[in-house]
Amino acid sequence: MTEQTVSYDAIKGAPISLFMLCASVEQELSKACLALGQASPPQGMGALTQAWLDLHVGRGGAEHTEILDRIDQRLREAIALRNHLAHGILGWSAAPHGPPEAAVIHTCLNGVERRFSWPDLLQAMLRLDRLRDAIPTMTHALLKPERAADAYQGLRINSLPDL
Repeated sequence: MTEQTVSYDAIKGAPISLFMLCASVEQELSKACLALGQASPPQGMGALTQAWLDLHVGRGGAEHTEILDRIDQRLREAIALRNHLAHGILGWSAAPHGPPEAAVIHTCLNGVERRFSWPDLLQAMLRLDRLRDAIPTMTHALLKPERAADAYQGLRINSLPDL
């Protein structure tokens, strides 16, 4: 079996892929806010996340809240990663002849240095993809409470292992 290598183009393209996934999560959050009755959702992933979460307060049961907390945690992690990549990239290195863990993006934002390895970036992309699907599912669970149990089961099977 050949070990995966990470090219220079792959590691430098990872932020763009993450930005595109963040943009689609923002779109889902905005649509969800509208569906839950907010006339004019805010802009930006952080503000949209908070607005969407606020629309869930006092609605749904314990299972809804438990799943929502996990989604909230992952959204906040995604925002931190996105901010580091958007505002703090110091450099990157590829791993054309080494293990994927050797390919990293080095960032510093507000005095906090971080290194995101290729596997870290791939995991973040997978989680963002799952979040993009989880947001409308959780919104639907509020709008159609009689179908919430099915929505939660679907999330647990399809999304929560990665969330």
